[in-house]
Amino acid sequence: MPESTTRAEPREESNVIIARVRQRCMFLVTVLIGATAPAFADLGAPREEWSIEIPRSHRFDASPVAHPPDRPDGLVVGVGGRVWKISGKGEIVFDTSFGPETGRGRMFDAGVADLDGDGSFEILGGHNDGAIAAIDGATGKVIWEFDNGNEIGRWRLPSAVDLDGDGMLEVVATDRTGWASCVDHRGRLRWRTKVERFRGSSPSIGDIDRDGRPEIVYGTASRHVIALDAMGRVLWDSFHPRLHLGRSTPLIADLDGDDDAEIYLIASNIGPDTGLLSLNGADGAVRWTGRTRHKAYKGLGLIRFEDGTEGVLACDKANSVGAFEPDGTLRWRADLSGRGIWTPGAVADLDGDGSHEIVIAVRDTSRDGKSASWYVLDLKGRVEARHELEGGGYGGPLVADIDDDGVIEVVLASRSGRLTCFSFEGGGDGKGAGVFWSSWAGRPYPARRGEARRPYGGPDMTWIESLPPGRFGHNPLRLSLDDIAHRVPKNAERLAVEVDTAAPDGTRQVRVYKFEDGARSVDVTWPVFAAGTHEVTLRLLDFEAPQIVAALQTLETTVPDVLAEVRGPMQVVSDQIARDRKQLGPRSPATIVLAHHALSLEGRFGMLRASITGAGRSPHAARRRLARDVDDFLDFVERTRRLGLLVAEAGRTGGAPFTIWRDANPWDNVDPRNDLPLPRRQDDRPAPEVLWAFGNETESICFNVVNLGASSLTLRFEKGRLERPGVSPQHAIELTTLHRVVRLPSRFDETVGDLLPRLGDGYLLQIAPGEVEQVWINVSTVDVKPGRYTLSWPVRTLDAASVTVPLTFQLDVSIASVPAESRYSANFWSSNRIGQVDTVDDLNRHGQNVWTRLPLPGAQADARGNLVGELDWTAHDAIVGRARVRRLLYGSPPTPKFPDGVEVTTDLKRTARRNYLKALVAHLATMGLSHEHFMFYPEDEPGLVGDIDGYMRNARENKLLDPEVQNFANPWGAVTLEMIEQMAPVTDVWQPGMDTIHVLGEPYVQLMRRGRKPISTYSVVGSVRIMKPLGFYRGQPWVAFFWGIEGGGWWTYHGADLWATRPDREPEFGTVACDGRALVTTRRWEATRDGIEDFNLLSLLRERAEDKDDEDALAVLDAAVSYVGNRSYHGMPREAGEYELDFKLFMEHRVKLRAALERLVAE
Repeated sequence: MPESTTRAEPREESNVIIARVRQRCMFLVTVLIGATAPAFADLGAPREEWSIEIPRSHRFDASPVAHPPDRPDGLVVGVGGRVWKISGKGEIVFDTSFGPETGRGRMFDAGVADLDGDGSFEILGGHNDGAIAAIDGATGKVIWEFDNGNEIGRWRLPSAVDLDGDGMLEVVATDRTGWASCVDHRGRLRWRTKVERFRGSSPSIGDIDRDGRPEIVYGTASRHVIALDAMGRVLWDSFHPRLHLGRSTPLIADLDGDDDAEIYLIASNIGPDTGLLSLNGADGAVRWTGRTRHKAYKGLGLIRFEDGTEGVLACDKANSVGAFEPDGTLRWRADLSGRGIWTPGAVADLDGDGSHEIVIAVRDTSRDGKSASWYVLDLKGRVEARHELEGGGYGGPLVADIDDDGVIEVVLASRSGRLTCFSFEGGGDGKGAGVFWSSWAGRPYPARRGEARRPYGGPDMTWIESLPPGRFGHNPLRLSLDDIAHRVPKNAERLAVEVDTAAPDGTRQVRVYKFEDGARSVDVTWPVFAAGTHEVTLRLLDFEAPQIVAALQTLETTVPDVLAEVRGPMQVVSDQIARDRKQLGPRSPATIVLAHHALSLEGRFGMLRASITGAGRSPHAARRRLARDVDDFLDFVERTRRLGLLVAEAGRTGGAPFTIWRDANPWDNVDPRNDLPLPRRQDDRPAPEVLWAFGNETESICFNVVNLGASSLTLRFEKGRLERPGVSPQHAIELTTLHRVVRLPSRFDETVGDLLPRLGDGYLLQIAPGEVEQVWINVSTVDVKPGRYTLSWPVRTLDAASVTVPLTFQLDVSIASVPAESRYSANFWSSNRIGQVDTVDDLNRHGQNVWTRLPLPGAQADARGNLVGELDWTAHDAIVGRARVRRLLYGSPPTPKFPDGVEVTTDLKRTARRNYLKALVAHLATMGLSHEHFMFYPEDEPGLVGDIDGYMRNARENKLLDPEVQNFANPWGAVTLEMIEQMAPVTDVWQPGMDTIHVLGEPYVQLMRRGRKPISTYSVVGSVRIMKPLGFYRGQPWVAFFWGIEGGGWWTYHGADLWATRPDREPEFGTVACDGRALVTTRRWEATRDGIEDFNLLSLLRERAEDKDDEDALAVLDAAVSYVGNRSYHGMPREAGEYELDFKLFMEHRVKLRAALERLVAE
């Protein structure tokens, strides 16, 4: 029986019936003309035609494509920044590289297109760091190279179609920052559009609404599917909160024969009855959803069934191939073996017998011991053959006659860099059923199918009277819905404004800005890159409406001088500095400093002016980079203004050569140089800075220090003091640690203050002239009684003047304390020692209580399986004896060594392991630990690739050794509710991936909860530097509380070199930096500890409020948890998302929580 799928808002049933009747009629016609498919037949073994090694410097994640596509004489294959053409006989015709050396080699497949309509097919390649190139298909010469200006990233393939009807093709490509860019056949920018801020999939192009013009469709990592018209303007935006669609190339087809296009996508995450998505082409409405077994990347293609109807072939990372009918019915599913199917299959008649076969390549080789890397299936999903491939499989198969010999070949690419060509006996181009679908080449959807032209605009409106004067770069503009209240649709929940700017040279930039979280205003920008007349169109969009354009306004403005609005602010600051220099006089040291700042201002403007003057001859990406330079310069102008005021004030009053102020949000990435304070009046007495904290926790505060002098400054932080009236002063070192914030660049255009090294033995801070350094202070209230204290450090310059300024704030300690025993199970798969550095104390301080990587002693057994001698627990106890233990997580029960010559049977091995377990239980008992305090790890991430066989085998074995032993499971990937049902009888402690909880929902959690089993959660955190300290690290314990889960963690405590600043790669994993010499914490690690403390306070508040039936306190708790739990990141955070917390709002919730808890504690 076919599996059914959940349908979301299906099309009218009558239309489906009519379409299916039409398909059956087509089948009958096929039968009558004698084209029926024969029964299942043996293909025989493939014949290897040739095999070559591709010279490369990186992993070969590539899929071959026929060249030319109509009558190929070979093939092309590409990775990021490099393209090869291979002849049909397996010879390398050319090897072309382009773009910078850095960043080459990653996943970016080549495409083929006749760009200029001359009958010769060019090759399209991409460089992951931002280039698209057109390459002569005969010579390999680079015809043109377009600099996109942003990192394109992996999983990309440019698309080429004639968008404007001039007979020449345009090329459309997306990047990982959300832009879709269109260039003409000569590589010149036509338009660029940004609807979402995160990675877009490769685009597909076709006339999806029968208006006679092509549209562009792509998915995003932020769970949207977007359709643009041929000018880059938004046609529709379809939101799917459970589906990551940033890696899926959409498939456009009319499979049900109703003359309306459908769009199919496959998601790189899964949920109940999700994975495959079908939308209406005209409006993006959901037709149906189908279930894949696992996440998928690009494994989407078409199939023609035996009855002549067509369907969708969906391949996923669980090695599953699903064949879906046009209405979403699953006709069959085949489960293969490998490390996932990442690319689409091919459908062709390999042996000329009149019946199509399906060719599927799996990643690497099968896990069933048969060493298969590619499979041949029949049209019913039955495996006809499985074959080996030298180097293992990966890329999608190319099936075509690539050497014009009348025989269909199958070409496969291994990850090791080998291309191999096969053929089958009897296979022939034009013989039998031919090729229906071949991997990347696929079957393009028509670019023009009808004449139902839709209007571009909507009702006219007047949102603003005119545009403010423009300048080179991104010009800010604030738009408020209140100004067009009569045009705002009632009860609209997804409103946005599209800003479409046409430049004097005809290029367009389209940006969509969304009104988030009920906001009534939004900040937008419109770009100016050259003098002249600009046309700016504002469209109010309602994404929930059938006609999304609610209103429209077009404005025109002329920018005669792109520098006027840059020069003006600079001149104001220059005049201010000149007045202050005159007032202070030539002998004042401050005058020298001000002169230096004036020269810096003029020098930077001079360089900027020269660059802007020549910008008209620069590529568009260079102009955009220059626009960012202008934005930076205007920040520098404002910074110089404030710095000048501070310097002048210090010169007039004889003040210190540095200024200290509190950072308003220590967790954000705002450059503190752009947050300089204004001078205070002498009679101004600001309120003291206050850091409030609960008892028995650690809180953090950050201060910025700016050097107002003309030379470098060395500051020493003298001994700090904790003081309170009526109480003896206490050295601050007993409860505080002082750190410097190190800001490092990210390839995502952010500079991040991540690492927090200690100030060191000398407590010294060095600051360059005019620069700002940040001091991070951790304050522990473990042994501090409730009340208000003053913490202060004298900060002294190490120069002859020896000027001292106090750094002072008040510490307000609550009467409510964090519980001494943590309610939160925290597991970070931590290393307990890194080189010479012991990490146990640091892990204790930050709340870890689930301990892994514990060294168990080796053991000897005799011929009967009895242990021989004493076990040496020294290394084990050195960790466990100092650790705050909730649970210990071991790998597998160790197997003792046996004497030489002893036949080790299964029973003997089991007896010895059982005796080892008895010894472990007895030893742990001496430390006050029982069975409930330790567990074993049968298999990492069961369900990851679609099976739990290994987990079940090992978990059952553990229970045979000791029925009381606890098994730990961290299901992830393709795990299903059915798998959890099977695992539950042998699983005692759960720690599923957070993204699986997010997509599988409450039933998933409740299944694991049976028998009151403990549940934690975890995430695999990549590109860690850019992960938000609040929105992810502090938020994760809140998310656990939100789901009713008692613990969490992430991979991993220590991993990559967090000091690394490579331009092509972020540090992937790790939360502390350690090279074996010293342990350096990060903001993210401090936020993790704060989140665990929050969890314990939330638990305490809930307990007290429920005991006293305090509905007001519970309402405060629910409001806070709802805000943080919904806003924080739930999924696998390899992609940045909109998950940051508003720090001010977050702290307001904490203040209310504190008040409620203090009231309950005091009662």
